[in-house]
Amino acid sequence: MAKILFLVSGGDGNMKFIHLAKKYNLISFEKLGVIADRDCKALAFAKSEGLYNKLVSYSIDDPRNLIEAINDFSPDIIITNWHKILGEDVVSLYQGKLINLHYSLLPAYSGLIGIKPIQKAMERGCKYIGPTCHIVDEGVDTGKIISQTIFKTPNSLDLAVETMFRYGCITLLDGINQTTNYKMSNKDFSTNNIEDNLKIFNSEFWMELSTL
Repeated sequence: MAKILFLVSGGDGNMKFIHLAKKYNLISFEKLGVIADRDCKALAFAKSEGLYNKLVSYSIDDPRNLIEAINDFSPDIIITNWHKILGEDVVSLYQGKLINLHYSLLPAYSGLIGIKPIQKAMERGCKYIGPTCHIVDEGVDTGKIISQTIFKTPNSLDLAVETMFRYGCITLLDGINQTTNYKMSNKDFSTNNIEDNLKIFNSEFWMELSTL
């Protein structure tokens, strides 16, 4: 089974989603870990749940602490949800293991983080939006697209963010399954069946996740 590592800077709902999905026996994996570049809610959550966790200092000029922490965990897949650009040395060292989830239909609004791509898309009047899971390369949001989902843009930002988060969770599962040799579930998390896959996670699940 896969060892999944998140690089985090904030609350990281995607990491909490993966953790809770395992607790609900909806997916399985060997181990979940967190490396943070700052003191943040995701790091505190990892500590409270007894997950592998490290706080590291990182810069493109000095990646040693990050590399040491990654090698200590020895992950099969690394989800890069933190707010720093990884240097070429780190990207080349873990090539094929690094993936990212972006809240836009890349290549649209590349380089923006968090909900900013959603806000920008709504300001431009985009009729459809969606998350993209892609391989991390030396550029900014330029790696090969692994998985992508689309939905009609809601009227309110709050609903757009909530829908993007849920669609993004399924898109990330699909991306992990496609990137590793490990199957996390006997269920098909392909984004071709996005609505069916969302139904696997009931209202109780989403309610608990919102409290983490």
